[in-house]
Amino acid sequence: MSVFVQGFALGAALILPIGPQNTIVLRQGMLRRYAFLAATYCVISDMLLITTGVLGGAAFLQRYPLLMLAMTWMGVVFLLWYSYGLIKTLYQPISAEVEGVAVNSLSLSYY
Repeated sequence: MSVFVQGFALGAALILPIGPQNTIVLRQGMLRRYAFLAATYCVISDMLLITTGVLGGAAFLQRYPLLMLAMTWMGVVFLLWYSYGLIKTLYQPISAEVEGVAVNSLSLSYY
């Protein structure tokens, strides 16, 4: 595998997960519902994942290839479930109250 492809894959793996996380935090902030809780959850999960990676999580997973395979498929199932949920709510109207004014719009508008 070329160095360019490895670098591109590493960059994508570091950047792509940030999009859904930011979407959740921004949406909760705009709706003024559980924004602090959503941001706190994201910070704690990032800290745990970074710590696990630094302390040798990859070496542990390489030692147990069946566990690596199971985690990979759990990630695939989660992403498919998450995508299905987003597609399902894409055209459902949502209503929110922002500063005392009711706002009705399509879910598509918060992207």
